[in-house]
Amino acid sequence: MTESPELIRLTLNLHEEAACIQGIIFNGHCPSELNFDHLVSLGDLPCLDLQYASSHLIALLYEIPEATSDFPKLNALTKEGSGYRLALFSEPGKDFGLLYIIAHSEDKSGLGKYFNGAKFGLFLYHYKEVLGDSIRNYISFIRVMKIAKSSFIKKTQDKYKELEDKKEEKKHYEEMAEYLSKRSVRLKEELETAKLAIQQLNYQLEKKQAQLKERQEQSMECMICRSCMKDIVFLPCGHIVICKNCLIETMNVTPNTVINKRSNPIKCPLCKNPVKESKEVHF
Repeated sequence: MTESPELIRLTLNLHEEAACIQGIIFNGHCPSELNFDHLVSLGDLPCLDLQYASSHLIALLYEIPEATSDFPKLNALTKEGSGYRLALFSEPGKDFGLLYIIAHSEDKSGLGKYFNGAKFGLFLYHYKEVLGDSIRNYISFIRVMKIAKSSFIKKTQDKYKELEDKKEEKKHYEEMAEYLSKRSVRLKEELETAKLAIQQLNYQLEKKQAQLKERQEQSMECMICRSCMKDIVFLPCGHIVICKNCLIETMNVTPNTVINKRSNPIKCPLCKNPVKESKEVHF
């Protein structure tokens, strides 16, 4: 009786992030966690014998339904131009020797054609099986690793610099926000002060206007009766000091008449000069 394939959860640590996927195990043991090392082409593994590739296939990898955003990370990792590259992984805490290779099903130049039914296949090899006994192969492989590590370090440094720049930018905006907040408080205080000053000026203006109106009204009152408006001008002095009623009733003079011909001449109540003529005026 053939045992059914085992379904496992697998976490792939991709340097800056992790991707959680699931796999169906076919051969041997499959770890629950792998660390990404670097990408290679088939030419970087000169002794890998594709004839026996199917015997090294240990699992087919699938997307986890509740973590659909993780699976595309693996696709983006192995994608290069119009094709795909092999992703090398190692098991955390294990000695150097075993090499886990993840291949995309569309990678026709290598391991991709040795499985079907899944987008990715997980293969397990020993380094000797892919590099042989030649020191030259190991030196070339180490050179590829160094280039990949240097590229990763540069990307990490660039990311770190970008992060520091973002921190500085964030700090700048925070300082600007704090300054603007304080400035806003000061402007509100200045606005309230200005409002109070305007209210005080309006009050003073209204008071001045009332006083002016009162003085104007007082200046237009008849000097004799203090109840009627002035409407008689005396000539030649030109003073307007009494009303028509007082001119007639008090001074016994008819408006618009020549006064100096009277036997009893009158004087201006203001300047005390003789009045020769009175005229009625209208305001």
